[in-house]
Amino acid sequence: MPIRLTVEPVRQQSSVPYMVRKVRFFSTPVQRVYARTYAIHTAALYQVGVLLRAVGTEKQAAHVEEAIDKRLETITADMQAELKRLEQVRDDNGIADDVHYSAPLDLEAPISTRRAAVYLGILELWDRMLRVMDTLRLTAVISDAQFRDGVFVWRRQITQAVLANVGVARRAMIARHKELQETQEERRKNPRLSRRARPAAPNPEAGTEATDVTNGTGVEPLGEMSASEGITAEVNTNGADTQTETAGDRDDAAQDTSTADLEHPDMALEITDEHVADIANLANENEDGTPRKTRRRAAASSE
Repeated sequence: MPIRLTVEPVRQQSSVPYMVRKVRFFSTPVQRVYARTYAIHTAALYQVGVLLRAVGTEKQAAHVEEAIDKRLETITADMQAELKRLEQVRDDNGIADDVHYSAPLDLEAPISTRRAAVYLGILELWDRMLRVMDTLRLTAVISDAQFRDGVFVWRRQITQAVLANVGVARRAMIARHKELQETQEERRKNPRLSRRARPAAPNPEAGTEATDVTNGTGVEPLGEMSASEGITAEVNTNGADTQTETAGDRDDAAQDTSTADLEHPDMALEITDEHVADIANLANENEDGTPRKTRRRAAASSE
């Protein structure tokens, strides 16, 4: 009697690429911003790249990613210009750059996307800027108040960009979950209708335009994606012509997105309201971690 062997298929975990960069941050403000934003922001940047193509068209995804790139590029350019100006002030006053720090922080920062590398570069650039500002402060070229205001302005600009990018990722994640739930419910009710085309998707970037809501700083609101909006189906796969997908094409193991993308560790990090609130609070803190408005009121009352 022949022996029949049954071999169970083994699903191998996908191998996802990443890099680790060793960095040293000298200033406390940069150390604090890294600790409270880097993991959340880099996860959001990865999720945006994956989920936008799962809930929208390639054109929509490219448009949102272009807006994200512009935010990061603007901060980088502004910081480079300010660093150059500060270095010129230092050199004009004949000051040597010999400032030391009592507790520099050595880190190994994981990088899973090119935008994560850009953000890490922004933090490194800010750290260089604060070194020059500390030099100018310790040599009495700028006052303590000027230093504090400078730290506040740049930290706020960085955290605003982080909040805007995190908001895009959250809306894309909500849209993806909603799509999968609707598809499963549709198939459960009537499998024959599971390949019905659906309406066009919303733009996950909608609702993130800057508004003048905090003393002229222009914080970008997170916004929400309407629960009644549909999900699109237009993608471009492996260089093929653009085609229209249906509900059935999108359900099984997220066929529009690679398994490696969906299994990436950054996809497992759920960005919660608490994460967003913490970053928003960080944007409004003083150098010592106290709320900026509270500190000003305390100073006024003491007078």
